[in-house]
Amino acid sequence: MAASPALAGFRRALARFYRSEAQGAPAAALDAMLDIELSLFPSAEAQLANLADDIAYLSHDFDDALRAGLFGIDMLVDLPQVGPILQGITARHRDLSVQRLT
Repeated sequence: MAASPALAGFRRALARFYRSEAQGAPAAALDAMLDIELSLFPSAEAQLANLADDIAYLSHDFDDALRAGLFGIDMLVDLPQVGPILQGITARHRDLSVQRLT
């Protein structure tokens, strides 16, 4: 399958950027080449902190829902993202209480 013209152009610009980086050009060269105005976006550190906050909030909401009885651990076993992890924990620690799973 051939790449779209936009994707092909992006790949060419990215290749130029990496060549310029290898020659000691600043990272701002990517912004100039792609005209994406990187200064309008939060730093990588800020984006990572935001993602960590989202994960923490969702984790607390998940625990609150478990404690409120909106669903139980047994209902999560069939979920592809959670089931294998829960099965592994249960296999290793058979006597682990539900509170320790969350």
